[in-house]
Amino acid sequence: DSTHFASLQGNARMLKKILANEALETDFPASRILDFCEKGLQKLRQGLPVVGAKQVGEFWVVTGSDSGKKWLRVRAPEAAASGKPLPLVLALHGAGGSENMFFDSYGDGKIVRLAQQRQWLLVAPRAGFGYSGFQLDTLIDAIDQLYPVDRQAVFVVGHSMGAGGAIALTASAERKPTAVAALGGGRAVGQPELLKSVPFFVAAGSDDFGRPGAQALAESLKSAGGNASYRDYPNVEHLAIVQVALDDVFGFFDSHLTRAADDATSQIDGTLRIDQLQLVGTHNSYHIAPDVVASKTISLFAPGQAQSLDNTQRPLTEQFDKLAVRHIELDLYLDPEGKLFRQPTSYVQAVRQKREVPVFDPDGKMSQPGIKVLHSPDFDYRTTTYTLIDALSEVRRWSEANPTHVPIFVLLELKSDSFSPLTRPLKWSTQSMDTL
Repeated sequence: DSTHFASLQGNARMLKKILANEALETDFPASRILDFCEKGLQKLRQGLPVVGAKQVGEFWVVTGSDSGKKWLRVRAPEAAASGKPLPLVLALHGAGGSENMFFDSYGDGKIVRLAQQRQWLLVAPRAGFGYSGFQLDTLIDAIDQLYPVDRQAVFVVGHSMGAGGAIALTASAERKPTAVAALGGGRAVGQPELLKSVPFFVAAGSDDFGRPGAQALAESLKSAGGNASYRDYPNVEHLAIVQVALDDVFGFFDSHLTRAADDATSQIDGTLRIDQLQLVGTHNSYHIAPDVVASKTISLFAPGQAQSLDNTQRPLTEQFDKLAVRHIELDLYLDPEGKLFRQPTSYVQAVRQKREVPVFDPDGKMSQPGIKVLHSPDFDYRTTTYTLIDALSEVRRWSEANPTHVPIFVLLELKSDSFSPLTRPLKWSTQSMDTL
């Protein structure tokens, strides 16, 4: 196979440059490359694959034909040993760089650590100006020959010229990537309809000379009805944008990995029963931990409770996007006049005493008539969603934005108790349940 011979040849040439004391752009692991060459030669003589084949670690690989060889740096996580398809991150460097930029620069190889944490396959190609000669479908097929790729989870991140490369490769691809991140670069897209189906995360620093291009990219995608988000990072310049934004980039990829999983599993057999489903869920899915003042008060009249209540959930949308949560639980209290929960005792006392506590209910949701979402009045009252209508509206918005998701289960606990002696919640009746 030309890939295995060319990879062995390419690594041997790299060793020769090291021995010749040629100036190199990064610290190459010479002993590891030598070991790769020696073992690779033995494998080649035995007719065995030199690269891939469930091998774990970091390699330089050459793929393609003689007329179109591509030099890649590959990081295969421990999960590659299973032989199962893995999510792929394709990292495209900027002008003047190489495949080593993402691995050794851009935050001391931060992307390697982020991919490793998730057990994703990481590949960075070496490119000339503009990524001419590259085709995304061909490149992924070549990688798939070495390590099986999960085609529902192909992510592309590009910096500067690499951002432009990400645009071009995605536009021309027959099989679009799952999501794309363009950092510190880009341009207005001439045919945005070719990119409308792909979610884009576009970002630049406030001091980044690539900022105008990134903004133009985001605007052209949005104007065409595409799924694009843009973020500015203050006091960040062109090279620093990568390391600063990578956490958000991978959070963005995580959310679309969840959606890809939904797409794959939504075609479930119609005979499957509810009691055969296994879902990730959260308890008290709305809960925000009591502030310091409330927590101390709880400790006085309910010893042992304060520590168990010291937990905070993410907003529902983040739970669905980032944690793959598909089962939530909401505690409901009746409040037909909007008077029961608008002034929690511990909050009122803290404000009067000029204690520093987070603002409660800035939009006055608790003063509106209706069913409220909270754990317990007066002291454990903080919530990410104040009313049942708000909570279910958030679920609905997410569902409409992700129409192929598997079912979301919503457990409603109808509460009329309280460990606070100051507020007496209303009892649920047949009539109030009908209202619910």
